[in-house]
Amino acid sequence: MKTNKIKFLLVISAIISIFFLSSVVYSQTQNEILVGKVFVGEVDYKGFSLNSNSKILIEGKAARYKDWNENSDFYGWILNSKTRKVVWNLFEDYEKAEDENGVFSVRTEINLPAGNYEVYYTGNMRDGDSYFSLGGFLDNIFKSKKSSYKSRDREKLYIKVSGPEGVFKSNNGEVEVDKIRDQAVVSIIRVGDDEIIDKGFSLKASTKLRIYALGEGRKREIYDYAWIYNARTREKVWEMDNWDAQYAGGGRKNLLFDEEIELPAGSYVVNFVSDDSHSYYDWNVYPPNDPQFYGITVFAVSNADKANVIPFKAVEAIKPVVELTNVRDDEFVSQGLSVKKDMKLRVYCLGEGTGYEMADYGWIVNAKTRKPFWEMRQSKTDHAGGANKNRVADEVLDFPAGDYIIYYTTDDSHAYNDWNSTPPYERNRWGITIYTLNEEDKKYLESFDEKKYMEKNVIAEITRVRDNERIDKSFSLEKESTIRILAVGEGTRGDMADYGWIKDIDRNKTVWEMTYRMSTHAGGADKNRMFNDTIILPKGNYKVYFETDGSHSYKDWNSSPPYDQEKYGITLYREK
Repeated sequence: MKTNKIKFLLVISAIISIFFLSSVVYSQTQNEILVGKVFVGEVDYKGFSLNSNSKILIEGKAARYKDWNENSDFYGWILNSKTRKVVWNLFEDYEKAEDENGVFSVRTEINLPAGNYEVYYTGNMRDGDSYFSLGGFLDNIFKSKKSSYKSRDREKLYIKVSGPEGVFKSNNGEVEVDKIRDQAVVSIIRVGDDEIIDKGFSLKASTKLRIYALGEGRKREIYDYAWIYNARTREKVWEMDNWDAQYAGGGRKNLLFDEEIELPAGSYVVNFVSDDSHSYYDWNVYPPNDPQFYGITVFAVSNADKANVIPFKAVEAIKPVVELTNVRDDEFVSQGLSVKKDMKLRVYCLGEGTGYEMADYGWIVNAKTRKPFWEMRQSKTDHAGGANKNRVADEVLDFPAGDYIIYYTTDDSHAYNDWNSTPPYERNRWGITIYTLNEEDKKYLESFDEKKYMEKNVIAEITRVRDNERIDKSFSLEKESTIRILAVGEGTRGDMADYGWIKDIDRNKTVWEMTYRMSTHAGGADKNRMFNDTIILPKGNYKVYFETDGSHSYKDWNSSPPYDQEKYGITLYREK
């Protein structure tokens, strides 16, 4: 009996001890937090709140490796949850840190006002953005360096932040961020690699909005970025751009946008896209100061503005009347469009251009005369996001009533689904798209098969001519006729290499010849030449010729092809 009593007392004593110890641990976790022990590229974080102004203690270990092959830092910082501003950074506010080499101890006290805070700790390469933005090969080097840290000093590297009991209270570091996110009009945060995210919102009146966005870019290129467009018209109303970016802290390529805009009543879509490296879950250089908000968040500026925000109304977007998109490498596509009355149409063309030339581009010709109506020119394009060579033309044009043919062509690299640099914002619209400005105008538009258009008006045609060819075709005129000649060929320095001519068989005399002086630029490379005009020929028998040299011809271009490459050669039309 006595033995059982002793056992009972021992059990009670053990329970009391466990309860007491757990209370002590609980008490400690409430007034201190520990962050760190990260691998290279990771960020660890926690949060705390202060219910009154207080002094906090920061202690632990950081590292600055200055060896030639280990140029990296392990460090921490504290962020004000409300303002999203840094209130303490180990390398900026701890004087001894700059001179250290290797692992070193940190111990300091700072005064903070009442409020909510987040503590972050990371390890990463110093000034690495000049190396690790260069592609897969160097990214692999980066990954191999990552593994070299795993078994070294990781367990030693952390900081502990503590404050007075009853004043300092810890949390997981996401509580305040999630509160801010939930109060926003739209929030896309903690974005990882290779993500394409969109969210909509609607406004019942003109509203002032604050945009807070973090992304990645350097020099003239931007990799992780956001934009907003009108859900009905698809007009872009805001976009991230390198020129307007602020420094977001950390690596030089971290970008911050914190600005106000005003939008009219309507429905809008917020978009964010990221490439395959440097994002919330895995940074390849120092992360930005506010890593959890990597993405875009839109706030109403005032309570009055917030009252204008309503749930997203999925309006039916104006659908394109011409859609030549998702164009791949080495493609040439076209479509005919008949416009029954004068009207305005929006032309949206997404392509590739460097210097003064376009490599992937679109253009529009008058179907009857084959004369250019509109063309995508490098000088009249804007950056389309991603690599600087991604270009966009977004114009509203006055179309007189008539028939038109819309064309788009690509070279052998950097096109839909096979990019050799960062793709543009709207990669699935690579090509040319035409929209009406309202649904009513659609009834005055009609598509047609451009390949059959004008077939009845063709007198003679020699097209799609290849290298080293000399082709002729005979034709007769029963009366004096006005003939339109469309000839596309090659010429440089005043001489023609690929060209056509017409011979009067009855008189054995050349009555027309394509010369450099009478031709004009045909689009693409400077040497592409075109003649598009009319001549008058008397009744008689004729032969039309076209001749090419040993390079730069249909489907075997050694420079950018002409706009109307399917017409490379010569075509004669009977004018009415």
